[in-house]
Amino acid sequence: PSIVIASPVDHSYFGPQHGDTFAVTGSFTAADGARLEVNGVPATVSGTTYSAPAVPFLALAAGVTPVVARVTDPDGKSAFATIVVTRLTAAPRVIEAFPANNATEVDPGALELVLFSAPMDRTTLAAAFRLEEVGGSAITGVLNLDKDVLTFAPATLLERGKSYRIVVTTAAKDLAGSALEAEFTSTFTVAASAATTAPSGGPIARVICGGSLEVAGTAT
Repeated sequence: PSIVIASPVDHSYFGPQHGDTFAVTGSFTAADGARLEVNGVPATVSGTTYSAPAVPFLALAAGVTPVVARVTDPDGKSAFATIVVTRLTAAPRVIEAFPANNATEVDPGALELVLFSAPMDRTTLAAAFRLEEVGGSAITGVLNLDKDVLTFAPATLLERGKSYRIVVTTAAKDLAGSALEAEFTSTFTVAASAATTAPSGGPIARVICGGSLEVAGTAT
């Protein structure tokens, strides 16, 4: 026998709107009288296709639910297919941004970063994110997304002494299609002048192995 999971696709995401269960469909080949199950739930068979309309999400770490679809012939021979889906139980939110809100003395070449509570959809972030001069226009640059971390590299150095604002609107969505719970803003100010003295570190009293080490120094 053989079996294929057609929907959902591997590594799909589901939001709070989907409730506690999800549907699984696919196709199979097997002898007459074969038994089909999805995560132990009997599937409905129609010809060479099957469906399980109410497969429960599992309470595993990070909302992950492994899905196993199995077909078993009357003689005991079986085949299975597996995928993984993830359930996101809340609307996404911004956890942290860099530079931090109200930060000062920010380097003009700093990259802007935004950490979200869930993996985000890059297409929506392209329209929802902007870096702007306070009281001015948006800054052009390159946006990158690695799951839940957005990085923005301005096309040119930011102007010294000026204030800038990071904005993420509710047009941003996670991979389950849920919109950002609230618009996010964070303002920072670029240093008016460059440091005149290279940073220096204090001496380390002795060699250590393991544990923690406090390092002190100065910078102006």
